[in-house]
Amino acid sequence: TKNYIKAHHNSIKGEIDKPLSDNDDIPEIVYPKNKEIYIAQSYQSVVYNKREHRRLFLTASDFDKISKKGEDVGKLLLEVLTNPNSNLKPIVILGNPGAGKSMFSKMFTAKLCDTVDYIPFLVRLRDVASSSSNISEHINKGIAKTVGLQEINWIEWAKLFKTRIPVILLDGFDELMQSSSIELNGYINSIKALQETALHNDICLKVILTSRIAVMQDVSIPDGTFIVKLSSFDNQRKNLWINIWNSFQTKSKYQFNLPNDKKISELSQEPLLLFMLAVYDFPSSELQKITSNDS
Repeated sequence: TKNYIKAHHNSIKGEIDKPLSDNDDIPEIVYPKNKEIYIAQSYQSVVYNKREHRRLFLTASDFDKISKKGEDVGKLLLEVLTNPNSNLKPIVILGNPGAGKSMFSKMFTAKLCDTVDYIPFLVRLRDVASSSSNISEHINKGIAKTVGLQEINWIEWAKLFKTRIPVILLDGFDELMQSSSIELNGYINSIKALQETALHNDICLKVILTSRIAVMQDVSIPDGTFIVKLSSFDNQRKNLWINIWNSFQTKSKYQFNLPNDKKISELSQEPLLLFMLAVYDFPSSELQKITSNDS
């Protein structure tokens, strides 16, 4: 079993050693590895309270007023994991499309793999083909897929590590919602129930769930849930990303820069979309032909 867990961890760490893309359709382009170009995002966080937080508060303009702000979401989560409240309260990470939720999931769980305090498991919910809303089944299927097994029991695996805390990161709740015909609006409540069950087995389980913001609006959220919204890239992070990207390119006289264009500026605020703009621009510098007067 420990060898299987090691294989799972190798799979996680292997993801951050992969290039941003394996597409070889564009000659000369060089894709940096995930870990080479990853930039820690700033965030807004809040502890959910049903009485205080009205419905649709996640996209409301007053979220800025009730949330705390910070510059490194990874450091924040390491602090949250040490809080005993997270033994019975899920942690939800939200972001816009292309905000880098999956990239963060890979980077964060890879970091946990190298600690002596935690035993992490990464589950990509889009890979879980299930007609069930049973969260343990989703976890078992997701982990089993990474190590080539048909069936596992993650609780039995976690019991082997008496001095390490299991952290399960469920990436892509929105994708599970879209691909399932099962009612999943109580999914986060199920996470809380799972943590309670784990505690009865002497396991202090931490669970992190990522999702797009819009999907989470109609999902029941338990009191005390720690919610983190990934912030869009500011200009400093954009420039840092662009500098890293350019440093890997070997094409003669090539430099990727964003034009002075409002729409492009808004589009490039999310890491994935910034990457797509860089790929689009690479063959013939199409973006550089745009001026601030273009529509």
